[in-house]
Amino acid sequence: NMANALTNFHAFVVEWFDIEPLGKGLHTEIPAARVQAQIVWQDELDLITDWLYNVEDVRIKNAGLIILRIAFEAPSRTNELLRLRRANFRIGKDEQGEFMEIEIARSAKQPRLQTKAAQRTLTVRDRTTIALILEWIDRRGREGAAMDALIFGDPDDDSMIYRGAAITSLLNRLLKTATGEPDARIHWLRHGAVSRLMSIELSSSAVCDLNRHAITATGAGHVTPVSTFK
Repeated sequence: NMANALTNFHAFVVEWFDIEPLGKGLHTEIPAARVQAQIVWQDELDLITDWLYNVEDVRIKNAGLIILRIAFEAPSRTNELLRLRRANFRIGKDEQGEFMEIEIARSAKQPRLQTKAAQRTLTVRDRTTIALILEWIDRRGREGAAMDALIFGDPDDDSMIYRGAAITSLLNRLLKTATGEPDARIHWLRHGAVSRLMSIELSSSAVCDLNRHAITATGAGHVTPVSTFK
């Protein structure tokens, strides 16, 4: 970890302050890290989905299903999705059909976007995912939750996330089991979503006036496409 930190810092000062590159690497005595794809495949997603339907706690079950499926399709982080509110969802339609736009808010207390990197929306097109979200939003409304209430809020206290740690722990355990990777975690879903988007862009020959890599970076919450490529 120390070697990684020093290497990253030195790479930064080389790029921005014209410092001479290191003559020798810092990792000469550190074993090479095991290669990991950090990708969750569709069949693994389907398997975890089946397992989640057997969870008895309906709130953990639905939160797990929605977070899992959003993160699989759109680059997002667990803490961002746990803090979603009823007002953060909107149904739209374009030439590709119906989609759901999800606004990501950085603050748990104030649902307004705070930084340029955070000012973004996620787009979800999977019909099953959209149906799950709409059904849960409707249930929260029937429970009396206001539009600014947390979508995964505690029914007795809308300002609190309902068992957020339990939701995260369950998803991580299911991912480890489904993938067979002991280091698997929810963040792999984000890496997979980014990789799929970048793969489509890099294999496309269509001419576009916009920088598609920059658009993907914005959707992922990265300041520049450099982070997205890495």
